[in-house]
Amino acid sequence: MEEDYQKRSEAFTAWARSEGLGLRTMKEKDAALAKFGTHMFLEGYSSADFGKVRAAAVYTWGLAKGGPELVRTRRAQTGFSKMAPAESRLPLPLCMMAATAVVLHA
Repeated sequence: MEEDYQKRSEAFTAWARSEGLGLRTMKEKDAALAKFGTHMFLEGYSSADFGKVRAAAVYTWGLAKGGPELVRTRRAQTGFSKMAPAESRLPLPLCMMAATAVVLHA
């Protein structure tokens, strides 16, 4: 886990430097991480991938989980999740489950 967080944190830092974004204050880090979320969305990554980068940032920067420091990033994560929901399959409709139960019971 620690290696994964390190790798994701380094990828974010490299991207921020290539974009010329500052990472000195918490406000700058929050803004840069939110922009990175937008970048990931436009590149086709999943919401879960951005969540892992956010978790890596929280871990690396020594922040409290769910703390008030990354407000813009939290909002970006919420928007990302709404625009690109998880790619799991939908549950079976009730009529299909009932039909399957009848067939299996017979």
